[in-house]
Amino acid sequence: DDAKNVSGELNKNGFRVTRLNSSGGFLKTGNVTLMLGVQDGDLDKAVKTIKRHSRVRRQVTGPAPATDHTLPSFSAFNAVMGDNEDAAPRFFSDQMTEITVGGATIFITNVEKFA
Repeated sequence: DDAKNVSGELNKNGFRVTRLNSSGGFLKTGNVTLMLGVQDGDLDKAVKTIKRHSRVRRQVTGPAPATDHTLPSFSAFNAVMGDNEDAAPRFFSDQMTEITVGGATIFITNVEKFA
Protein backbone atom coordinates (compact mmCIF):
# COMPACT_ATOMS: atom_id res chain seq x y z
CA ASP A 1 0.00 0.00 0.00
CA ASP A 2 2.92 2.35 0.62
CA ALA A 3 5.06 1.53 -2.41
CA LYS A 4 3.93 4.44 -4.59
CA ASN A 5 4.43 6.97 -1.81
CA VAL A 6 7.81 5.51 -0.76
CA SER A 7 9.18 5.40 -4.31
CA GLY A 8 7.92 8.95 -4.95
CA GLU A 9 9.64 10.25 -1.83
CA LEU A 10 12.85 8.41 -2.72
CA ASN A 11 12.74 10.03 -6.18
CA LYS A 12 12.19 13.47 -4.62
CA ASN A 13 15.32 12.86 -2.53
CA GLY A 14 17.41 12.03 -5.60
CA PHE A 15 17.25 8.22 -5.49
CA ARG A 16 16.45 6.16 -8.57
CA VAL A 17 14.14 3.25 -7.79
CA THR A 18 13.32 0.02 -9.62
CA ARG A 19 9.95 -1.50 -8.70
CA LEU A 20 9.30 -5.26 -8.83
CA ASN A 21 5.72 -6.48 -8.28
CA SER A 22 4.85 -9.93 -6.96
CA SER A 23 1.91 -11.68 -5.37
CA GLY A 24 1.18 -14.70 -3.28
CA GLY A 25 2.02 -15.70 0.21
CA PHE A 26 -0.37 -16.07 3.10
CA LEU A 27 -2.86 -13.39 2.04
CA LYS A 28 -2.44 -13.93 -1.71
CA THR A 29 -2.09 -10.17 -2.12
CA GLY A 30 0.38 -8.03 -4.00
CA ASN A 31 3.82 -7.23 -2.71
CA VAL A 32 6.38 -4.77 -4.00
CA THR A 33 10.16 -4.88 -3.88
CA LEU A 34 11.93 -1.57 -4.39
CA MET A 35 15.55 -1.83 -5.44
CA LEU A 36 17.95 1.08 -5.31
CA GLY A 37 21.67 1.58 -5.29
CA VAL A 38 23.07 4.31 -3.08
CA GLN A 39 26.48 5.65 -2.17
CA ASP A 40 27.64 4.85 1.38
CA GLY A 41 27.10 8.47 2.43
CA ASP A 42 23.45 8.41 1.28
CA LEU A 43 22.46 5.13 2.94
CA ASP A 44 21.05 6.65 6.14
CA LYS A 45 19.00 9.16 4.14
CA ALA A 46 17.50 6.39 1.99
CA VAL A 47 16.67 4.17 4.97
CA LYS A 48 15.10 7.07 6.90
CA THR A 49 12.97 7.96 3.86
CA ILE A 50 11.74 4.38 3.54
CA LYS A 51 10.94 4.10 7.26
CA ARG A 52 9.21 7.49 7.34
CA HIS A 53 6.85 6.62 4.47
CA SER A 54 6.00 2.96 5.15
CA ARG A 55 3.79 1.88 7.97
CA VAL A 56 2.71 -1.35 9.59
CA ARG A 57 -1.00 -2.08 9.76
CA ARG A 58 -3.11 -4.67 11.55
CA GLN A 59 -5.56 -6.65 9.45
CA VAL A 60 -8.15 -9.21 10.49
CA THR A 61 -8.44 -12.31 8.34
CA GLY A 62 -11.57 -14.39 8.23
CA PRO A 63 -11.87 -18.13 8.67
CA ALA A 64 -9.48 -19.95 6.36
CA PRO A 65 -11.21 -22.35 3.99
CA ALA A 66 -10.37 -26.02 4.20
CA THR A 67 -7.57 -26.91 1.85
CA ASP A 68 -8.07 -29.69 -0.65
CA HIS A 69 -6.09 -32.79 -1.44
CA THR A 70 -3.49 -30.83 -3.40
CA LEU A 71 -1.50 -30.43 -0.19
CA PRO A 72 1.79 -32.32 -0.23
CA SER A 73 0.72 -34.21 2.92
CA PHE A 74 -2.17 -35.82 1.03
CA SER A 75 0.18 -38.29 -0.66
CA ALA A 76 1.29 -39.74 2.66
CA PHE A 77 -2.29 -39.75 3.94
CA ASN A 78 -3.51 -41.42 0.75
CA ALA A 79 -0.86 -44.14 1.03
CA VAL A 80 -2.26 -45.12 4.44
CA MET A 81 -5.99 -44.49 3.89
CA GLY A 82 -6.41 -45.51 0.24
CA ASP A 83 -8.12 -43.47 -2.46
CA ASN A 84 -11.16 -42.47 -0.42
CA GLU A 85 -11.80 -38.78 -1.37
CA ASP A 86 -14.15 -38.37 1.61
CA ALA A 87 -11.34 -39.32 3.98
CA ALA A 88 -8.99 -36.64 2.62
CA PRO A 89 -7.56 -34.48 5.40
CA ARG A 90 -8.96 -30.99 5.73
CA PHE A 91 -6.86 -28.33 7.40
CA PHE A 92 -8.65 -25.14 8.35
CA SER A 93 -9.09 -22.48 10.97
CA ASP A 94 -12.50 -21.24 12.06
CA GLN A 95 -10.91 -18.37 13.98
CA MET A 96 -10.62 -14.73 13.01
CA THR A 97 -6.94 -13.83 13.15
CA GLU A 98 -5.31 -10.43 13.45
CA ILE A 99 -2.06 -10.19 11.49
CA THR A 100 0.54 -7.51 10.80
CA VAL A 101 0.82 -6.31 7.20
CA GLY A 102 2.75 -3.57 5.47
CA GLY A 103 5.87 -1.84 6.56
CA ALA A 104 9.24 -2.39 5.00
CA THR A 105 11.88 -5.04 5.23
CA ILE A 106 15.22 -3.56 4.22
CA PHE A 107 18.15 -5.63 2.99
CA ILE A 108 21.48 -3.83 2.68
CA THR A 109 24.44 -5.33 0.89
CA ASN A 110 27.73 -3.92 -0.36
CA VAL A 111 28.33 -4.00 -4.10
CA GLU A 112 31.98 -4.35 -5.00
CA LYS A 113 31.52 -3.98 -8.74
CA PHE A 114 28.73 -2.50 -10.81
CA ALA A 115 28.88 -2.56 -14.59
